[in-house]
Amino acid sequence: MADESGANLPDPSSEEIRQVLEALLPDDAEARQALALLATRYPDLRRDLMNRAVLGIRMASVVQSAY
Repeated sequence: MADESGANLPDPSSEEIRQVLEALLPDDAEARQALALLATRYPDLRRDLMNRAVLGIRMASVVQSAY
């Protein structure tokens, strides 16, 4: 897998995917389970989930530093 700069990134583990899904969907275990299954089968979805997680972490950091 490569990021936007073309650098190779390791594939996220199942645990990393689970953590991302818990952060994105804290109140919907059924949706988390369905997305986790899809993410293990479709690398593009897995990559998208991880990119969204990284973006969310960056945004949270910016907001936190503003206060």
